Amino acid sequence: MILTIPFIAVCWLLVSVLSAQSADQCRFCHSSSVRISGVHSGFACRDCHQQDAKIVTDPGSRSTGSVGCVNCHRGYGKIYQSAMGTRNKERSFIARTYRNKDRNFEKKNCSSCHLQGCGDCHGKGHAVSLPGSDSCSKCHKGYYVGWDYLGRAPREEHDRYQRGKLIEGETFLKMLPDVHHLSGISCGECHSMQGMIAGKAASRICTDCHQPSSKVLEHSIEAHLEKMECVACHAAWGAQEYGTFYLHFSDGHIPPPSISYL
Repeated sequence: MILTIPFIAVCWLLVSVLSAQSADQCRFCHSSSVRISGVHSGFACRDCHQQDAKIVTDPGSRSTGSVGCVNCHRGYGKIYQSAMGTRNKERSFIARTYRNKDRNFEKKNCSSCHLQGCGDCHGKGHAVSLPGSDSCSKCHKGYYVGWDYLGRAPREEHDRYQRGKLIEGETFLKMLPDVHHLSGISCGECHSMQGMIAGKAASRICTDCHQPSSKVLEHSIEAHLEKMECVACHAAWGAQEYGTFYLHFSDGHIPPPSISYL
């Protein structure tokens, strides 16, 4: 027993030294300015970049199955099987329409869509962090997909009518932000990773936190609570899309999709 404690201490010291040496070996070629911040700051390079005997350049990339991340974050690789990852509805639509005329339409126009890797939401490079609402709004923007939550009203697409504040190359006018955003609630608190993996639109619904008061006349009508969503009455603003329209010309030419908003 007397010899066991010093032996364990030596083993831990050896592991620490080897980890430090591993990092130093990487930085012999790679920039010494690379620093990992946050909860991963104590990791050695090989903890994320080594898979078996191979070195993984981008451990969070979809092409590698995000092996550097899912080794610790078990089960999160299933995100690529969710709607955000598969894009099955979009692929099915293309198969019924554009692919009949252009077999490479999806490859040419849709390769940059959802989830190329964990870094899409959690940050690129070594600056890994939990995503905030601004991370979500980089993709979920425009009409009916989230900008209204942050108090951004989309503008007419035509360049002639663009005015207002410019963020990430998009112009919008200010509007009343959602009361939850004003309270400091981020997107992820209702749209959790577990919910997205399960294919749910939200992991929390309004009644998980709010109980409808029976003193309110509208709440006393059962059909309202059974058939209507809370936002039908409680949303300060809501976008309406009246469909996507496509024209098929006699010469067989299919123009780019045109979306009409009212």
